[in-house]
Amino acid sequence: MSYRVVLVLVLVTTLASRSDALFFVGLNGHSDCGVLPYVYGTFHIGCVYPYTRGETCYFRCFPGFVPVSGSQIIVPRTCLDDGTWSGEPLRCRRGFFFFFGKK
Repeated sequence: MSYRVVLVLVLVTTLASRSDALFFVGLNGHSDCGVLPYVYGTFHIGCVYPYTRGETCYFRCFPGFVPVSGSQIIVPRTCLDDGTWSGEPLRCRRGFFFFFGKK
């Protein structure tokens, strides 16, 4: 295999493992709040699909991205009793690597 094919396979595997994409096929049971939508430039920590009521996910921008929504660097969202997520999604854009403010 060429190095390009290997690089693409590593990239796809990494992206799939960092998202909830693998669970669309129903491998991991029922979630109270469903799959979180992917927002470009962000990732979440502190929670794993299937999400249960009361579970909180913490969202951040990837390195090299800066937040453009909200006033926090880390945005918590909680799975609510009605099956929705609290708050608004964090939005990020490409920016300076060491800049952590809103622009």
